[in-house]
Amino acid sequence: MVGRWVMKLKRTSRLLLWLFAVILGTLFSSQGSQISKAQTNRSTSFGPQYTPVPRYALDRVIVKFKGGQFRLQALSEVKSQYGLQSIKEFRNLNIYVFKLPKDKTPHEAIAELRKRPDVEYAEPDYIYTIKATIPNDPLWNNLWGLVKIQAPSAWNITTGSQSVVVAVIDTGVDYNHPDLQANMWQDPATGYYGKNCITGASNPNDPMDDNGHGTHVAGTIGAVGNNGVGVVGVNWQVKIMALKFMGSDGSGTTSDAIDCINYAIQKGAHIINASWGDYAYSQTLRNAIASAKNAGILFVAAAGNEEYDNDLTPLYPASYDLENIISVAATDQNDLLASFSNYGRNSVHVGAPGVGILSTLPNNNYGNKSGTSMASPHVAGLAALLKAQNPSYTWRELKCRIMKGVDPLSSLNGKTITGGRINASKALTISDCQPGTFYFLRVLINGNGTVDGNVGVYNSNSTATLNAAPSSTFVGWGGDCSSCGNNTTCNVVMNADKTCVAIFQYKLTVSKSGTGSGTITSNPAGISCGTICSANFDPNTSVTLTATPDAGSTFGGWGGDCQSCGMSSQCPITMDSDKSCYAIFNFSVSSSSSGGGGGCSMATGSNPLNVLLWLLPPILIAFRRTFKK
Repeated sequence: MVGRWVMKLKRTSRLLLWLFAVILGTLFSSQGSQISKAQTNRSTSFGPQYTPVPRYALDRVIVKFKGGQFRLQALSEVKSQYGLQSIKEFRNLNIYVFKLPKDKTPHEAIAELRKRPDVEYAEPDYIYTIKATIPNDPLWNNLWGLVKIQAPSAWNITTGSQSVVVAVIDTGVDYNHPDLQANMWQDPATGYYGKNCITGASNPNDPMDDNGHGTHVAGTIGAVGNNGVGVVGVNWQVKIMALKFMGSDGSGTTSDAIDCINYAIQKGAHIINASWGDYAYSQTLRNAIASAKNAGILFVAAAGNEEYDNDLTPLYPASYDLENIISVAATDQNDLLASFSNYGRNSVHVGAPGVGILSTLPNNNYGNKSGTSMASPHVAGLAALLKAQNPSYTWRELKCRIMKGVDPLSSLNGKTITGGRINASKALTISDCQPGTFYFLRVLINGNGTVDGNVGVYNSNSTATLNAAPSSTFVGWGGDCSSCGNNTTCNVVMNADKTCVAIFQYKLTVSKSGTGSGTITSNPAGISCGTICSANFDPNTSVTLTATPDAGSTFGGWGGDCQSCGMSSQCPITMDSDKSCYAIFNFSVSSSSSGGGGGCSMATGSNPLNVLLWLLPPILIAFRRTFKK
């Protein structure tokens, strides 16, 4: 009798253990499945590229006060109220850079300052980095770039002039380099070669390069020609103003860059080269470049090295909507767009050699570098040649001649505004671009689409024909093209400089993750599915997603671009870019007791301890029945 009871107990125990193992296995495998799917969704990119996270200085902010005498009073109040210390002042721009107390973050300070009625805006002091890469092909150890842009033919017209000043805003310049020394600008009053604009620099009057990037850029613009030493720049003779805002690590802040731009303006530079950038939009930096425009300065900037479309993901300062900027992509020896180069049908103007470029390096050295950083000084150098040819040229004539004088390339068709790589000889000899005979057209993309037809510079009273695509997501035109309404084709009479905005919808994609099921809907309507679906919405539309689990499932939270909504079943998002979200639904495990005391249910995502407590009643019942037998 006892033996039969023991056998029954053993069989029952094995059955219960097996059942217990199956349930726990299902529990944890479903959790693992949920995690793996969630992780997969997080790492999936639904768009052509992502927007990099900008970096900024953690100990300071930039503030612009509203003008007038009130600004002086506001300055004193802000400093005392928030414990700020003024470390830089740009009084011509009404802008101040404040050092923060140790217990306050930039975002906290900005949030507080933006609430003040006397503050026009407050923003982080963004960090910019050089846009160059190190080459690995020793066969590129030559000056192929100058041959490609027809510099020797241009030199038959002019080899440059020491009356032309090009400001190299960078990591500094080795002003003692024997291939640069004779072409270095010096302040007539002080003899300094420029300025070290880095906040807290031990010697603000010494712009010596401790990185190498700025010296390399300077050599491409104006290494001394026909001196029997080293290399030659686009200009045999020119004046290089050394302005340092980036340190040995190749990075610098907005406020220090502005300091350099202001210096260039005050000291009479004609051209600025900016072989650096970042994806953070700074209103302060834009204002400084606008001031350079008002001072007659052409601003040449690298387009970037991330292979991005700057129409969709703008790099700054190259992508600011200012007519005095020329954005430059990089090309290689085969006249192909460099593998690393950014591009932009409506945001990048020209291409220039930028792969395996040999130039000067600190301490009497030479070396190869690649990047749009190396392409930009070819264009700045050409601008200096043009200025030497005709000192009366303004930034407008310089830019027009550079753009109209390109060699068309199939590799740049649809990748840049001009579709071409610079040609120095053509730029110096074209008959177009006389003052008052041309205007610039800039096209900005708001949303996910493209615009064809813009060539950037037009003869007076000619017609520019723009075509927006795809028509399925096109909303309409804005800016100087607003009269075209929602017609995909817009004809613009070029009787002035104009800026047109093409407005497209952004795409929202949603999907389901987890072991359960449910439905995701949107307000405004457009999204309604239980697996994966997408819809287009106008830019900056506020869309609220709602996750509704099916019977037998529970909602487990949001992921992707909706991750910040956490466990709330409703998730509001703003359509300022393409977005991808997923909702997690889990199966529920439910059971009703036979005693009529109601039921209990528990999601598979619950704590394992709760699972054991949930299993305890049926286990006790099974043992009780076994003992009765």
